[in-house]
Amino acid sequence: YSSAASDVYKRQQYYRSSGKLPFHKISGKVYYKSSDVHEFIRKSFEEDSSTTAKPVDVDEQSSQ
Repeated sequence: YSSAASDVYKRQQYYRSSGKLPFHKISGKVYYKSSDVHEFIRKSFEEDSSTTAKPVDVDEQSSQ
């Protein structure tokens, strides 16, 4: 594995072991349902947006 691929593998392994990303293992291969991946990504964006500053509308700010 390259360093970047290794990082992705480790991150996926963390999400699997923590229960954040459901998976199925068949014949030693890991599979994810696309709906689970979409839900995981959606939740990740919601968590990020709740902890970061909201974007400011420049037009609205200049009219005040």
